[in-house]
Amino acid sequence: MGFLDLGAIMAVFTLVLAFTVLVVHIRSKRRSEQHTLATSFLHFALYNMAAFTGWILRRRFENDTKNCSHVQEKTLMKILKENSDTVYGREYKLGQVNNKHEFVANHPLTFYEHYEPYIGKWDCKCKSM
Repeated sequence: MGFLDLGAIMAVFTLVLAFTVLVVHIRSKRRSEQHTLATSFLHFALYNMAAFTGWILRRRFENDTKNCSHVQEKTLMKILKENSDTVYGREYKLGQVNNKHEFVANHPLTFYEHYEPYIGKWDCKCKSM
C-alpha cells in the first residue's frame, strides 16, 4: 500500500459513505423540479443550521426562565456596571453596588421627575450622561 495506511483509507471510506448517505437522503425528499443537487444540499444545510440555532436558543431561554431572578440580577449588575462612569452613575455610586439588595438600599425609588435634569443634558449630546 505504500504511502496510505489503513487509518487514512478508513477515514476516506467513512467520508465517502457519509456523503453518499447524505445525497441519498436529500434526493429522497420531496422537492421542486427546479432544485439541483447543489441547491437541495444548500437548502438542507441552511435548514439544519437554523434548526440547531433554534434548539440552542430555546435551551438557553428555558434555562433562563428556570433561574429568572438570577438572570434579572445579572442583567441589573451589567447595566449598573455599564453606567457606573456616567454623571448619574458617579452621583449614585453605581460602580460600588455588588448585588440587588445594595442597589435597593442605596438607590431611591424614582419617578420621571428624578431623571428630568439628566434628560436635558442628553439633549446637548454630552457624553457619559
